[in-house]
Amino acid sequence: MSKPLRIFLVLLGVAVVAGGVGVLTAYISRINAPSQTGETLYIDAKHPHGVAMPAFKLQTANGGVFDNADLRKRWTFMFFGYTHCPDVCPLTLGRLAVVMGDLKKAHRAGDLQVLFTSVDPQRDTPAKVAAYAAYFDPRFVGATASPAEIKRLTGELGIYFKREPDPFDAKNYLIQHSASILIVAPNGHLVARLEPPHYPKLIESELKEIRRLYEK
Repeated sequence: MSKPLRIFLVLLGVAVVAGGVGVLTAYISRINAPSQTGETLYIDAKHPHGVAMPAFKLQTANGGVFDNADLRKRWTFMFFGYTHCPDVCPLTLGRLAVVMGDLKKAHRAGDLQVLFTSVDPQRDTPAKVAAYAAYFDPRFVGATASPAEIKRLTGELGIYFKREPDPFDAKNYLIQHSASILIVAPNGHLVARLEPPHYPKLIESELKEIRRLYEK
């Protein structure tokens, strides 16, 4: 991992622990103050084109692969979760589907993609994740990887997840996980992290601002 990315993610982690409104430095600036929804947008101030993503390779349906090359030339919303999630995942993907629909109507969705990655490869096959993501929008990409690869990638991106027993089903388990949406620019660099709650209009306005700064 590059030094800028390590610094970027460490500071983002501090902000997340502090509830999304943590300390800011000259290296990371908050574009807009926390709104009354509690959502915060971070971007790298010294490097407006973001910081390089770690190398990764995910598995998609039918033996396909999604890696760093697939981030190029498009804006990407990256979200991590699992198909058995009872609340956060369907809510977030549903709202991202609204965003895609709104931007499609405005003819601004052509260079945008959503990548949903399962942190539960023990139960979620690539085909299952793909079908789950496509349920919300057929343009969504669903993927996963080996447990080791998922642990490495989420660790480098500052995404938290932890397996816990299901209090209502002893044979089942739940996964507590980050609800952050990562935004990757067309150059393949991480430029922002959106914290919940995620409301479509707010996501759209923040993406518009990120594009403006990126294209300056």
